[in-house]
Amino acid sequence: MKHIIFFIVAFFSLTFVSCSSIYTVKDFSSKAKLCQDFNNSVKDKSIKVKFINDSSLTINNGAVIENDTLYSIGYRLDKRYERIALSEIKKINYTGSDYKSANLLLKNNDQINAGDINIANDTMEYSVTKKILMRTEVAPLDKIKEASYKNHRLGIPGWFLAGTGLGIIVGAIIFVSRNNGSPDNAYMTLNSFLTIPFGSFVGIIWGWIDGYNYTYQFNP
Repeated sequence: MKHIIFFIVAFFSLTFVSCSSIYTVKDFSSKAKLCQDFNNSVKDKSIKVKFINDSSLTINNGAVIENDTLYSIGYRLDKRYERIALSEIKKINYTGSDYKSANLLLKNNDQINAGDINIANDTMEYSVTKKILMRTEVAPLDKIKEASYKNHRLGIPGWFLAGTGLGIIVGAIIFVSRNNGSPDNAYMTLNSFLTIPFGSFVGIIWGWIDGYNYTYQFNP
């Protein structure tokens, strides 16, 4: 019985300990360092922003802080058409069966990913598509309470232990209640403790969903 109580305490201790890290200006030498750490951490991540008026929004694809203002990051595709003399091309590696796209290696060793290829009069006309970074203002930092993001993989270990612990607890309770504490029935023992791998599996799934939260507080 003492072991069951121990596992119950361990399980609830793991469950109610917040899986998160919270950063404020006090954790850095300056507010600028806090913003720099935020910028380095949230690249291409989904971010939840809470404002001082208790409203919130979610930003996808990352964000950046510049001049005490938070910007969301987005991209647009820029497509333009160019021409080049065939004599300037060293090698053409076609990437489509229709010969409309290729990787071009020029004689100066530059490389071009070309699309919409059309060759005529010793000249190649092609399109080049580039991803253009766009920044959209979200709000000044003095209007933002905090911004947070999840690392899903880091949420797994804690919940795996919690799920395994709960599986042990449930298995022990089932074993004691069905077998009156006698270890003679090996089949009953094994059947009772199948709750352990099940608890571990549930813990892994829940840990991925819950994740490990990183929170940057700008106006706590």
